[in-house]
Amino acid sequence: YFAAEYVNWNCPKCKRSPVLRKSSIIEEPKTLILQLMRYKYEDFQQVLVKISDAVSCPTRIMMPNGISYSLISVINHIGEHTKSGHYNIVLRDQVTSQFTLIDDCAVSKVENMN
Repeated sequence: YFAAEYVNWNCPKCKRSPVLRKSSIIEEPKTLILQLMRYKYEDFQQVLVKISDAVSCPTRIMMPNGISYSLISVINHIGEHTKSGHYNIVLRDQVTSQFTLIDDCAVSKVENMN
């Protein structure tokens, strides 16, 4: 998740591109929130294009120092563009580990999160 990568970005200060982007966690927080970048910039059309590939997410993440995080929820965006679409959420009951989909007023159990 935190692998360094070169990205095409023009630094306004040094005017270099591509640049190396790297993320790291110095001190583990009590609550860890991850946001996945689900759009990529299309140079030819100069627009953001949605990445529609499926994402697999573990229900538990173990950090190198032994601290672990449990998956509580996943927010989904449905739609092709950054300026439109619909959101729903999948919540995990921390006692039963049952997943529930909440989509506006509709609430339903999720049988398989794979």
